Amino acid sequence: MSSFSVFKKISLVDTPTASNDATTKAYVDAVDGRQVTTITTANNTPTTVATVATTTDTTILIVSQLTAIRTDVADSNAAFQIRAGFKNTSGTVTQLGADDLASFVEPLALPYTVDTSISGTNIIIRVTGETGHTVDWKATTYSYVS
Repeated sequence: MSSFSVFKKISLVDTPTASNDATTKAYVDAVDGRQVTTITTANNTPTTVATVATTTDTTILIVSQLTAIRTDVADSNAAFQIRAGFKNTSGTVTQLGADDLASFVEPLALPYTVDTSISGTNIIIRVTGETGHTVDWKATTYSYVS
């Protein structure tokens, strides 16, 4: 019996965000459409945790699994799964319906939220923490395109 390993090219990208308190670390796997990103927030401003580029005349399903943990206190954890569909028709991106969000949140983490938005031809996954509290986020985002 023989065994072998398959190695995929994964790149690390530092992406400064518009907010001055957060930097996204993104591990982008170009083979299967998966991104693993981390970000730290310290306020309640929606902040980009993942960006998915689209191509013209496609339909896209985004599935992102996210975790959040406040760094200075226990019992302030949250987990989310967000699913959303989009289409890019002749370079114009529109959402198909609304975000489908499953939230699993402890009482101290109630202000934390996740949503999607569109910027040009990109799909944006945003997280919102809490003012005055440092929250570490991790997102694993899959994009399915046809």
